[in-house]
Amino acid sequence: MRIIVDAMGGDNAPGEIVAGAVMAAQSREDIQIFLIGKERVPSAEARSIELFMQEMDETETERAVIMGRKADNYGSVDNDEIDELARAYPGRFIPFAGVNPNLPGQVEEIERVAAMGFRGVGIDAGWLRRPLYHDDPVFDPIYAKCQELGMIVSLTSSFMLGPDLSYSEPCAIQRVAMKYPNMKIVVPHGCWPHVHAALAVAIRCPNVYLMPDCYIYIDGFALSDEYIKAANTYLKYRILYASSYPVRSLSQCLRGWKSRGFTDEALQNTLYDNAARLLGEKEDASKIQSEELFLITRDDISMLEKEGKKEREAGTAKKELD
Repeated sequence: MRIIVDAMGGDNAPGEIVAGAVMAAQSREDIQIFLIGKERVPSAEARSIELFMQEMDETETERAVIMGRKADNYGSVDNDEIDELARAYPGRFIPFAGVNPNLPGQVEEIERVAAMGFRGVGIDAGWLRRPLYHDDPVFDPIYAKCQELGMIVSLTSSFMLGPDLSYSEPCAIQRVAMKYPNMKIVVPHGCWPHVHAALAVAIRCPNVYLMPDCYIYIDGFALSDEYIKAANTYLKYRILYASSYPVRSLSQCLRGWKSRGFTDEALQNTLYDNAARLLGEKEDASKIQSEELFLITRDDISMLEKEGKKEREAGTAKKELD
């Protein structure tokens, strides 16, 4: 029998919860106890940037993206405050501006923040007062300006955004990526639960990067292993780590991510190298990707020659069609 226990629940968590779980496991050989739960996030609780910087140092986080948000009732952050924070801690933060197509002057705002050193923009289409799909024409002036200025575009997409699951289907992002092929797109939450389709879009569109964040570092989400398999093999250069702070503390996010089945190379790529490539601080992997993506090995060819190289009997194709 398997028992899942929230180790962080209750007034005396986690100490008493863990002690009780240990006692139960020792007294019964027929049970397995799994401890889960969210650790406290002191910096978020205290709203303290000093504590957050301490958490960054403790987890050896060199730099972090500050993701802007202008999502109507779901939250809004002034882009000037993001700039103020980035300037207060030089070299530690990479600012992204929040944009909302329903607000006036958004193209001009993108020009303004780009001149200030922002590296991208964040869009939460499904959380707008009138939810939108990411390929809605209202976004075109924003996308066009981002492509012109080399700004990265973050399109948050999962089952949590939008009135139904259609708002997190990856096809809309594919249409955007193909319409603006020189605009790099990152997808926080990785379009979960449309995992296979999201991975297919990333294969098809070399300007799309997936950030499955909490759907990997919180163990147990269906299909999360597919992201890991992709990071280990055929999409090794376009899966990115993200904490989605304050969903979990920086330390709990990092431990959870590292505990999954990533290869050492995939950990280096997802935790650092892929982001560095995306930001233009490391060599571009596009040529490597195109060479490795659909690589057929000599063994594959030999297998095809042995099993598939057979002459058809005359007329068999017509028989099959009939």
